[in-house]
Amino acid sequence: MELRRFYIEKSMLNGSHVTINGEEYHHMVKVLRYKNGYSFIACDGSGKDYYCKIINISADEVLAEITDIADNNTEAIIDITLYLGAIKNEKLTIAIQKAIELGVKNIVIFESAHTSEKGINFDRLNKIAVEAAKQCGRAQAPTIGELISFEKVIERRDGELLIMAYEKENSQTLPQLVKLLGKITRLGIIIGSEGGFKKEEADMAQAKGISTFSLGRRILRAETAAIIAAGYIIQELDIL
Repeated sequence: MELRRFYIEKSMLNGSHVTINGEEYHHMVKVLRYKNGYSFIACDGSGKDYYCKIINISADEVLAEITDIADNNTEAIIDITLYLGAIKNEKLTIAIQKAIELGVKNIVIFESAHTSEKGINFDRLNKIAVEAAKQCGRAQAPTIGELISFEKVIERRDGELLIMAYEKENSQTLPQLVKLLGKITRLGIIIGSEGGFKKEEADMAQAKGISTFSLGRRILRAETAAIIAAGYIIQELDIL
């Protein structure tokens, strides 16, 4: 039987036992039909995997015994945030799933001059994020927060280096820029929505010290650009 992964709060750990409730309880008991004696992995966001065996199932929670604890080494060394312009839900789903599989730590959705999508279902996106993180064995699932403006994105520094894909950039490619980054621990990658960025937005970002880069001679879909940029950067600066 496949050893499935479930995310818990630290408060659910109690010595040698774990309590599962809420949505993860529903998924475990009502959907997957887990029973006493079944085993699973619990993750509390600390980078540890708790190997557990169910000893009791009640009406609203599961009690399990911790049988082993191991380090989870799937998280990227570099703390990468993907800032992605709002796009249609099915494309957003693909971008989020693949970014999480690649090792992106945080995902922020923003609106800019050329974004037209307003009805972003963040509850749905967070469920997708959790499932993607489980699928690739990560110790924690990124949380996707509320929609913010492009202006807020380029102000969010706090020790984070920001770089931005810009379709009209003709002097610096992503590989060229990555070679200049040196040793960094936090990086934000800004990818626009369909239609890219207005020149005024690119000028605004560059005035804030944000380097822009090209992803080649062809115009890529937003979700493709996000996957390519995140994948290349993690390949070059981290260990996949």
